[in-house]
Amino acid sequence: MKAKLTGWIVCAFCILMFLWGLIPFVTHRVLNIGNLTVMIGCGLLFLVVVFRIKIVEGLHFLWSKKPGKGILVIFFSVILAIFVLAVTATIQMVRGSSSQSLSGATVLVLGCKVNGDKPSMMLEERLVAARDYLQDHPECPCIVSGGQGTDESISEAECMSRYLVQSGIDPDRIILEDRSTSTRENLSYSLEIIREKGFSEEIMIVTNEFHQYRAGKVADALQIRHGSVPARTTWWLLPTYYVRELYGIVFEWVF
Repeated sequence: MKAKLTGWIVCAFCILMFLWGLIPFVTHRVLNIGNLTVMIGCGLLFLVVVFRIKIVEGLHFLWSKKPGKGILVIFFSVILAIFVLAVTATIQMVRGSSSQSLSGATVLVLGCKVNGDKPSMMLEERLVAARDYLQDHPECPCIVSGGQGTDESISEAECMSRYLVQSGIDPDRIILEDRSTSTRENLSYSLEIIREKGFSEEIMIVTNEFHQYRAGKVADALQIRHGSVPARTTWWLLPTYYVRELYGIVFEWVF
């Protein structure tokens, strides 16, 4: 009875998480490695629970054979390694999501997708955080960093600049960096501008909370002293971008 109840709980959890991963696609056509992983993972776990008796029988059969035992050891070792990496990356993400301020630093807003000439929801979250910080720190210049994708009418930098100006930020405080296509380029190209303009080489990175750790690691690699202005992600987008960021962090660790 207890095993059956546990199975129902796990199935309900899988359905909930599957729907949570599906919401961004249904509402905003967001489909990436993050919510694909969530949906495929939940679907596989659901099937494991439904067919658990046959799966257990199959595992016992494999374990009884020497080659099968080796395959199972390798398989579960890979699963364990993935789990340890995910937990470690999650801990680092949580640590990186806290706000850390540097006095008189240059504010750097990292770009994100633009829908036509309007900021996506995630980019707007970053811009709200940047606006609030700039209003509280009128002495800080701001670099908005992001190039133009093939499906974007204007560069991310131009979109961000327009939003901040319309929000009451003095346009003279805003410098555009519109060449970058990645977090590393955001930081390295912006550093060139900072040095050219004579701004403080200490920067406040404005990005979503889950992205702060990886952005900070890139800044560390470029020997940039940095603080963080974390933007809070809408709850229904969080699993999608959290999982996608796990891939990004592991890539950063490996390469």
